[in-house]
Amino acid sequence: MAVESLPDERLSYRGYIIEPHPYLLRDVGCWDSSLAIRRSFGGEIREWPRCGEPRFASRDEAVQFCIRYGQQIIDGGYPNAALI
Repeated sequence: MAVESLPDERLSYRGYIIEPHPYLLRDVGCWDSSLAIRRSFGGEIREWPRCGEPRFASRDEAVQFCIRYGQQIIDGGYPNAALI
Protein backbone atom coordinates (compact mmCIF):
# COMPACT_ATOMS: atom_id res chain seq x y z
CA MET A 1 0.00 0.00 0.00
CA ALA A 2 1.40 3.39 -1.01
CA VAL A 3 1.44 5.75 1.91
CA GLU A 4 3.88 8.49 1.04
CA SER A 5 4.83 10.42 -2.06
CA LEU A 6 7.39 13.20 -2.32
CA PRO A 7 8.02 15.89 -4.99
CA ASP A 8 9.98 14.42 -7.87
CA GLU A 9 12.60 15.51 -10.35
CA ARG A 10 11.64 16.02 -13.99
CA LEU A 11 13.85 15.44 -17.00
CA SER A 12 13.37 16.76 -20.52
CA TYR A 13 14.44 14.11 -23.03
CA ARG A 14 13.90 14.14 -26.82
CA GLY A 15 10.84 16.36 -26.60
CA TYR A 16 9.27 14.36 -23.74
CA ILE A 17 9.17 15.03 -20.02
CA ILE A 18 10.06 12.09 -17.78
CA GLU A 19 8.54 12.55 -14.35
CA PRO A 20 9.57 9.99 -11.71
CA HIS A 21 6.91 9.28 -9.08
CA PRO A 22 8.47 6.79 -6.68
CA TYR A 23 6.48 6.17 -3.56
CA LEU A 24 7.34 4.54 -0.29
CA LEU A 25 5.66 1.23 0.46
CA ARG A 26 5.77 1.34 4.23
CA ASP A 27 4.45 -2.16 4.70
CA VAL A 28 7.51 -3.60 2.91
CA GLY A 29 9.96 -0.73 3.52
CA CYS A 30 10.97 -0.04 -0.08
CA TRP A 31 10.29 2.38 -2.91
CA ASP A 32 8.18 1.60 -5.98
CA SER A 33 9.36 2.78 -9.41
CA SER A 34 6.38 4.56 -10.97
CA LEU A 35 6.75 7.33 -13.53
CA ALA A 36 4.90 9.38 -16.13
CA ILE A 37 6.06 10.37 -19.59
CA ARG A 38 4.47 13.50 -21.06
CA ARG A 39 4.58 15.30 -24.38
CA SER A 40 2.69 18.16 -25.99
CA PHE A 41 1.07 17.43 -29.36
CA GLY A 42 -0.49 20.50 -30.96
CA GLY A 43 -1.15 22.10 -27.59
CA GLU A 44 -2.62 18.93 -26.10
CA ILE A 45 -0.61 17.26 -23.33
CA ARG A 46 -0.52 13.48 -23.53
CA GLU A 47 0.60 11.36 -20.63
CA TRP A 48 1.74 7.76 -20.45
CA PRO A 49 1.94 6.44 -16.87
CA ARG A 50 4.28 3.51 -16.29
CA CYS A 51 5.18 1.34 -13.37
CA GLY A 52 8.45 -0.54 -13.27
CA GLU A 53 8.73 -3.90 -11.58
CA PRO A 54 11.80 -3.31 -9.45
CA ARG A 55 11.57 -1.87 -5.97
CA PHE A 56 14.42 -0.06 -4.28
CA ALA A 57 15.84 0.52 -0.81
CA SER A 58 16.17 4.28 -1.38
CA ARG A 59 14.18 6.98 -3.11
CA ASP A 60 17.25 8.13 -5.04
CA GLU A 61 17.76 4.65 -6.51
CA ALA A 62 14.10 4.56 -7.58
CA VAL A 63 14.33 8.03 -9.20
CA GLN A 64 17.46 7.05 -11.16
CA PHE A 65 15.80 3.86 -12.36
CA CYS A 66 12.67 5.77 -13.43
CA ILE A 67 14.75 8.20 -15.50
CA ARG A 68 16.69 5.39 -17.23
CA TYR A 69 13.50 3.37 -17.79
CA GLY A 70 11.72 6.43 -19.26
CA GLN A 71 14.63 7.11 -21.61
CA GLN A 72 14.63 3.49 -22.77
CA ILE A 73 10.87 3.62 -23.44
CA ILE A 74 11.26 6.84 -25.45
CA ASP A 75 14.15 5.31 -27.40
CA GLY A 76 11.99 2.31 -28.33
CA GLY A 77 13.74 -0.16 -26.06
CA TYR A 78 10.40 -1.58 -24.88
CA PRO A 79 8.15 -2.25 -27.91
CA ASN A 80 5.26 -3.25 -25.64
CA ALA A 81 5.46 0.16 -23.96
CA ALA A 82 5.25 2.24 -27.17
CA LEU A 83 4.21 5.86 -26.77
CA ILE A 84 1.27 6.07 -29.19
